[in-house]
Amino acid sequence: MSDSSAIFKDQALIAARSPAITFEKFGKFPAEIQHMIWSFASRQERDISVHVIEKTISAEETNNPNRPDIHIYAFRSSSPFPQMMHVCHDAREAVLKHHILAFGVEEQFHDLAQYHYATAQIYFRPECDTICPMPLWKAEQQRVFVAKMRDCKVEKVALSDYSCREVYRGEADRWGDYQTRRVAMPLTSITPKTLDWMTENIKEIILWTQTEALPLSSSLIFVDYKNCSLPITMPHRQVESCEHSMDSVTLCIDELLKAQKEQRDARKEADLNGLQHRKVLDCPQWLYDNVNSTDDWKAPTRKLKWHLSKDMQVASLANAATSFIGGYVFSLVGLFRSRPGA
Repeated sequence: MSDSSAIFKDQALIAARSPAITFEKFGKFPAEIQHMIWSFASRQERDISVHVIEKTISAEETNNPNRPDIHIYAFRSSSPFPQMMHVCHDAREAVLKHHILAFGVEEQFHDLAQYHYATAQIYFRPECDTICPMPLWKAEQQRVFVAKMRDCKVEKVALSDYSCREVYRGEADRWGDYQTRRVAMPLTSITPKTLDWMTENIKEIILWTQTEALPLSSSLIFVDYKNCSLPITMPHRQVESCEHSMDSVTLCIDELLKAQKEQRDARKEADLNGLQHRKVLDCPQWLYDNVNSTDDWKAPTRKLKWHLSKDMQVASLANAATSFIGGYVFSLVGLFRSRPGA
């Protein structure tokens, strides 16, 4: 056998043992099976950053010179569209079936409803995607967005503790307004506040910390720094800040659970006495409506995460590589020592 024949034979054996890059038989499946696979694959979980843009639309742009300039804000994201949208026509159809274009402001700016400034441009799937409001937000913008979160049945929200720090500095960021005391103060000094961004649909709250303000174009990469496979050393101040934020949210949730119990008791008493239901003082409207309808609200789970900046990603990979090489060398030394006569 020639050398070239041996090489081709080896290559054929390697190819036979290697996993296929493409699944050529997929196209032979019935259309229903293909659609089921695309639908399952479209459940890609995404962390969707959301920020506010502000723009002034001149009268000339609206073709109405007699109209004054319009100051508009809109909700945008730098997060990419679902990857499945770029695979093929059938995959895109599956994505579009389960995702919605959300968070447009056509209702807020009727005169600009036909312009792209006001239209929804964020693809969103409630049961899979996490909404991540990026600092900074004004009260009116947040109020409108929270209403849209409720309409879209957002289940997961991620907040940066940077929002809390900006609130301390006097900046207007409503997402951090749940925390009322500085990190340096003890937990007992925290006064619980109402989570004005909470809705009956939210099942998970993520608080994440960062070393610096992120550009709006940044991709979000969240990791559990306590249980991460790549060892990450968190600065003490950052740990303290994030854990304090979590304690603040927990106290707020406890207040909601207390209000839920009081509202249930008030409802039972009203039913026994044939009276009209009334809302107890500390019960938000959405919780009152839930108690008197489905009564199925449960406290959301809470998680602490760390955002991996580019520098942190490099450091973590270097840390992992060092650990891997060190462990490999240690194993070789152990193997050498275990040999007879070593």
